[in-house]
Amino acid sequence: MTSGGIWDGGVVGDCSDGESVGSDERKGSNLGALFNIVCSIAGAGTLGMPYSFRQGGWVAAGFIVLSSVVAWYTGVIMVECLYYDPGKRLSSYPAIGEAAFGRAGRVFVQFFHYTIVLGVSTLYIMLAGINIEMIVSGAGGKLEAECMRLDCRAADIYSVCSCA
Repeated sequence: MTSGGIWDGGVVGDCSDGESVGSDERKGSNLGALFNIVCSIAGAGTLGMPYSFRQGGWVAAGFIVLSSVVAWYTGVIMVECLYYDPGKRLSSYPAIGEAAFGRAGRVFVQFFHYTIVLGVSTLYIMLAGINIEMIVSGAGGKLEAECMRLDCRAADIYSVCSCA
């Protein structure tokens, strides 16, 4: 760890190595982003595809192709919105809303962005709890529903607190 860190008596967030707190310098790479996207999609979506195809047939395949085309096109539009001003890049979805519609656009986009972020994480936790309960009950065990609801509430509170 560098000097000024937590292990050698420094303060967390101490910028004695020349970095400024809250700097806009990005440290990610295209390869790292690609790795994260592929892992997320492969882990969450790909494993359920055979079952989805079995349930939906060719109609489901058509919707999946249509959804992928729409997602690609909205990604292209999003990149154009991020770089609408030459030499300057907008930093977030709310910044795009503000550039397009002013302060009201920023508030509108920010509200729905936070709603989606919290809603998806809550739904994921609830589905994970339901699946764990099914696995445990299938193995002959018993898991109380109240315990699962408390776990989901604790995760929701953590999500709200970390987002604020």
